[in-house]
Amino acid sequence: MKYDFVLLENLYSVENHYKDLIILATLLREAGFSVAIADVFKEQELCKVPDVPHISLGIHCPRLFKKHQVYSQEHSRLKNLYYRIIKDIYLWRIVKGLKGVSSNIYLGSLTLDTPAFFFSAFDKNTKYYMWALRSSVPTYWKNSDKGFYYYVSKSLFKGIQKYKNLRLIVSNDIIRNEFEINVGVERSRLLVRPERVISEKPNPKVGRSTMDGKLKILYIGTIRPSKQIEFCLEAMKRINKSNILYTIAGRCREDKEYGDKINLLAASTPNVVRIDRYIPDEEYEQLLNDCDFVVLCDEKEASCASNGTMSEALLHGKPIIAPDINPFKYEVEKYGVGFLYKYGDVVSLCNVLERAIYKDTTEFVEKISVYQENFILHNVALSLKEQIECSIS
Repeated sequence: MKYDFVLLENLYSVENHYKDLIILATLLREAGFSVAIADVFKEQELCKVPDVPHISLGIHCPRLFKKHQVYSQEHSRLKNLYYRIIKDIYLWRIVKGLKGVSSNIYLGSLTLDTPAFFFSAFDKNTKYYMWALRSSVPTYWKNSDKGFYYYVSKSLFKGIQKYKNLRLIVSNDIIRNEFEINVGVERSRLLVRPERVISEKPNPKVGRSTMDGKLKILYIGTIRPSKQIEFCLEAMKRINKSNILYTIAGRCREDKEYGDKINLLAASTPNVVRIDRYIPDEEYEQLLNDCDFVVLCDEKEASCASNGTMSEALLHGKPIIAPDINPFKYEVEKYGVGFLYKYGDVVSLCNVLERAIYKDTTEFVEKISVYQENFILHNVALSLKEQIECSIS
């Protein structure tokens, strides 16, 4: 085989998943594997990794994927289904075409947009890998009415159980346990690597960020209902103290009604700053560096998933305030990197915010440093290599 690993992404339009592909390619190269990226959709444009070549299989991408965003709420269900079938057939041909190119193939993210008949293209002598974000994807059918995604989910569930040469990469031990218990995946087929990595530990920027003595708390990222920003706004309204400042930075891309609701609530709540737009990288870094805590109010979901905002906060040396649900509960209890409040209890959040006002945040420096060890590129690469070798043997 020419390459130890060939990587691709099966999602057409979600650019964050191409970043995941870049991270995995970087980790595999650091671990000493030879790696190539197959140009399927946007890999050539979005996935530039030093010393990792791109390969073409000579299977032409359907022209409709090159012209425009193919999935849209503006399209009819029938039209979206047509695009889905075209994409799935194309990806099936890609997987077939990779036979003999590498003995290890990464197929991208496991979601309800993953081709339901992907697995029928598998070669028995090849190991396949997918990025499994949450166990609720292959178990979605258990709690849903019969419909298109019911059948997709059930096919994924059966395929994961049947094809033992499929390995799932998950971002933490909680998700690995859920796949083992809820989906019936053997532990040897579940590899763990964090969602983000860093080349080295950053210098800690912990402690009151300004001379005015105010506690600065921050939410940063995409605004959507599952983030429950209104919950923290209610706590801020109840506290109503001038020595705490809450900044909400990010735009609402999917639910305009929810975005308008948050903007109105923020405008009517004392000591709240609303930055309603895309946050460029430099400003993103500055906002994180300037805050004292990152506050998270996420709703409880059907299964655990990694939380990018939590990781970004802690990798910037910032402690978190979060509900006592996973993954926050697991990380705070294990590493002591912030405060937990009782999920859904606004009084509990108010009490934690009051406590945070008088907290010396330098006490979190060493604890966050220990947490960051799990994300250092070299450490993650060595761990992943060991897991891959054990999984293959």
